[in-house]
Amino acid sequence: MTIGDSLGPEGKRPKLYGVGGWLAFLCVSLVLLTPMAALMRVVGILRNRNGEPFELIFEAVFVVTIAAFAMVTGVGLVQIWRKALRLAKVYLFVNLALGLLDTIALAEVGGFSLAQSVYQNVVITAWIAYLYRSERVRNTYARGTAQEAAEVFR
Repeated sequence: MTIGDSLGPEGKRPKLYGVGGWLAFLCVSLVLLTPMAALMRVVGILRNRNGEPFELIFEAVFVVTIAAFAMVTGVGLVQIWRKALRLAKVYLFVNLALGLLDTIALAEVGGFSLAQSVYQNVVITAWIAYLYRSERVRNTYARGTAQEAAEVFR
C-alpha cells in the first residue's frame, strides 16, 4: 500500500471511519483500564474490615457490574455493533450521574477526594462531547457505514 492508495477520489483524504485515534483509546480504556481499576478497587473493598459484610459485598458487586458494563460497551464499539454508540452514551451518562452523586456526597467532606471526583466528572463529560461531536464516530456508527467498517474486523 502506498500513500497514493490511501487517497480517495480527486486525491482527497477519505472520511475518517473505523476504530482509531481517540475512539481506539476510549475502547482500550473501557475494555482494559476500567476493569483493571475495578479489580484494584474490589481488592481494596475486600481488604476493608471496617464495614458491614453485606455493604462490602454489595459495593464489590456494584463495582464489578459497572466494569462488566464498560467491557461490553468497549467490545461493542470495537466490533461496531449497530447500537454500540447508544450503549456507550448510556454507559457514560450513567457514570456521570454516579459521579455527580459521589461529588455531592463528598462536597460535605471536602478534601482531595472531592477534587478527584470533579476531575472524573469533567473527563466523562469530555468523552460524552467527543461521542456527539467526532467526525470519526459519526462516520463509523452511521447506519449505512457501520456494516462496512465492521467488515474490517471479520
